[in-house]
Amino acid sequence: MKVILLILIGFILASANIVVDKKTVLVWQDDNDAKSVVKDWESAKKYCNNLTLQGYDDWFLPTAEQLLTITDKNIYLPSIKKEFKNVTSSTYWSSSVNVSDSKYAWNVNFSGGNSGSSSKTDKNYLRCARAGQSELLNFDKLISKLVEEELKNIPKPPSELKLVKDEFETTAEFNKRVDSTKIKQKQEIVEYKKSYATAKVQAKINAIKNALEITWGKPTLTNLKYDADNGYFVADISFEAKKEFSKKVAIKVQREDAKAFKDEFASLKPEAVFEYDGSSVKLKDIRVPYKKKTYMALFTDMNIDDTKVAVNIKNDISVESSFRSSVIVAQNEVSSFNASKLNNFRELDNLLKNSKQAKEDKTKWLFVVGIENMSLQIYILCTEVQRCLFNSSKEVRSSK
Repeated sequence: MKVILLILIGFILASANIVVDKKTVLVWQDDNDAKSVVKDWESAKKYCNNLTLQGYDDWFLPTAEQLLTITDKNIYLPSIKKEFKNVTSSTYWSSSVNVSDSKYAWNVNFSGGNSGSSSKTDKNYLRCARAGQSELLNFDKLISKLVEEELKNIPKPPSELKLVKDEFETTAEFNKRVDSTKIKQKQEIVEYKKSYATAKVQAKINAIKNALEITWGKPTLTNLKYDADNGYFVADISFEAKKEFSKKVAIKVQREDAKAFKDEFASLKPEAVFEYDGSSVKLKDIRVPYKKKTYMALFTDMNIDDTKVAVNIKNDISVESSFRSSVIVAQNEVSSFNASKLNNFRELDNLLKNSKQAKEDKTKWLFVVGIENMSLQIYILCTEVQRCLFNSSKEVRSSK
């Protein structure tokens, strides 16, 4: 009964084609496809998104963190919890992208339950999941699993040696060989302890890095907008594997650098700095390297209004009104001039054709009419303080 209770607490076998993990609230695909279908990474994601199984159509390719929750290191070939029936000791895709190289994605090899990374074009198996994502491996447990994997790559300590006296070896020679071997063995053990301590620290660092990649993923900046008055950008920061995380950050950038900064925005690679105290993970800083400088992205509640400041300046000046105002001035001085004659410049052309040329006297007046490209230009030049008069005979003359 105790064994049965333990099984019920951990897993419930819902049907022949799915397995429900009550701890993580995840439902797992466990049909024949789970041990027979192989695809590249993009095709694996599409397969899960299009899967309909047991009446459900909300399946997805699980993250590396989620896949690791169904491994069992006490079982080999395959290292998967015994509730699963359709299994194979092979590599399975996760949806987690390797942030060190976006051409690679994380996977889990169920021959030993270890995580790894492979090119997205590789062909691997897949096992889809659906429903909630609560109570996944906590960060400490995830690190412990990853440290175990890292430590497997550390060279083994010097093995015990059994020396046997040779038939043709004297006792003194044998004892000397034993003493020499002990000294050598002791030196190897000292060196091994040093290298093991260093390797263990490095394994922990690598495990934390990998755990952060699995649980957080690559940081991404979007919706970059500049406040020219205050000299900062505001953007949204999100993480590839942390779907529920979304915050605003402010990035101080001098105005003379702001346009180039935004033009190259798509190529910027923000860096996330985390703080891990052994029990919890805290996102400490966001850094944005750009042209040999590092800009800090600070969390903020500030926002920049999408409304663009614009002013429309109405142009109340038209060619017609401007021209008419000049004519009115002439009218005030010369009452005999009919301004309506110039409402259509083609009328002036007709008037000129029908007019008689007056006797030229350059000392008294000069009137020049030029018609260029169907636009009318009038130049009136008067000598001294004379007034220019338009008379009814369509002549222009000056009078003192």
